[in-house]
Amino acid sequence: MFGGGGGYGDGMGGGFQQDGFGSQAGGGDKSRRGRSQNIAPLTNADVASLKHDGNGFFLGEVEVGQVTILGVVTNVDKSQTSVTYTVDDSTAAPTTIKHWYSMEGGEDDTESPDHVIYNEETYVRVYAHIRSFQNKIALSALKIIPVTDMNELTTHILECLKFKMSLSKKAKPSSMNESMNVGSGIGNSTMPSSVHSSGIDKIQEQVFKVIQACEEESGVGMEYLKKQLQGLNNNQIKNAIEFLSNEGHIYSTIDDDHFKSTG
Repeated sequence: MFGGGGGYGDGMGGGFQQDGFGSQAGGGDKSRRGRSQNIAPLTNADVASLKHDGNGFFLGEVEVGQVTILGVVTNVDKSQTSVTYTVDDSTAAPTTIKHWYSMEGGEDDTESPDHVIYNEETYVRVYAHIRSFQNKIALSALKIIPVTDMNELTTHILECLKFKMSLSKKAKPSSMNESMNVGSGIGNSTMPSSVHSSGIDKIQEQVFKVIQACEEESGVGMEYLKKQLQGLNNNQIKNAIEFLSNEGHIYSTIDDDHFKSTG
């Protein structure tokens, strides 16, 4: 539904370990609290509220390693190895982001988009790793992109709200299989009024209910949908997913074949 949460994976600057968006920051025991599989859309207020347990950074019960924030540049500080930006989004104190030059380049290397230095009063979207420096949260930029469409500001706020809402959902006491009618793939989930008002048909409703019943952070995969909806063929499922995605009822998660509902 929203485009800012993924789809980025190249052009990372130097000065930090190059993990990629699917990596898990902090390493360690996988039995620890849940981890965000994708880059997390946050406001400055969210960044300020992150908790550090010595191994990773947490928003609520979910570990966050990579984030995207969006705001206006209010200060620029250049050095021979990096540029430090202050970015304000009016939700809290401005956030400081350090963008390292690559190993090959330097301050004067402006050939690469990664070396563009953005001036004050420029709106930017920042993709960054979270780091701890002198017991304070620090963001190390992976990539900085200028915002050319102000609608992206509204979209980002919606992404942040949706991400935090997903963290607040309480896990159901029963497993996903127990909460669904496995034979038909239709559970007892209530269809949101926004879904009914969009003229959804029976096939789309079946697909939506399977996806809606999922409490897994990674969402429902295509293979699971096929098993739960054995009365439908692949084209019917794919067409339903396309409709539901276009209407904003579901969104892709860890890849293009895993989905979660927006309501």
